[in-house]
Amino acid sequence: MKKTYLIILFLIISITSIFVIYTYKSTNLTKYVNNTYSKMNSIDENNKYKIQIYFPITKYKLLNIAIKKEIDKNLKEFKKYSLEFPVKEDFYYTFYVLYDEYYYQNYISIVLYFEEFTGGAHPIHFIKTFVYDKETNKLLTIDNLLTQNKNLLNELSTIVRKELLKIPKYQDPIVKSMLLDGTKPTKENFSKFALTKDGLKVYFDYYQIAPYYYGNSELTIPYKDLNL
Repeated sequence: MKKTYLIILFLIISITSIFVIYTYKSTNLTKYVNNTYSKMNSIDENNKYKIQIYFPITKYKLLNIAIKKEIDKNLKEFKKYSLEFPVKEDFYYTFYVLYDEYYYQNYISIVLYFEEFTGGAHPIHFIKTFVYDKETNKLLTIDNLLTQNKNLLNELSTIVRKELLKIPKYQDPIVKSMLLDGTKPTKENFSKFALTKDGLKVYFDYYQIAPYYYGNSELTIPYKDLNL
């Protein structure tokens, strides 16, 4: 009887240990944040790479699909790279995603912040934005805003330059040159934005308007200043 008890106890401990190891390697946690659900995926596979992803789950299928598609695309590329260039012992690649969300009238804006480290001096950072119109069930781009104000790019360029150049760190000649180039009135330079209650929020990736150590930059411009 005692032997049978020990065998059963051993099996319970073994199963529990396997479950704990599995949940550490791959977990799915969902929690309610503001008006959306936030989902977290966390994976640690054989010390090759570590992944932690937070992304929103909204009530809108099209928006959810677009967000997941963007994350999956970048995650696939990251994993492919990590397999092609195996890491050394006690070293791993990382892939992280965080997000912000904004609500204005019938619009939902989601901002994804990506960070990837695959070797080198520092991680790679980039931003992806999604603006969803609940009434039309469509995702907006800078082209949609240009239909409301054809001079929008020029206005954005002028305002952003004026406001950022008030900050001393942007007045360094090299940095200023990068800023002027990265804020030219082109769709590419102003493709990342969010519609917030305070105004149009524009985002600039690392290296777009300043050196890496400046990080990413953002500026919120009141709608009244942009004829939107």
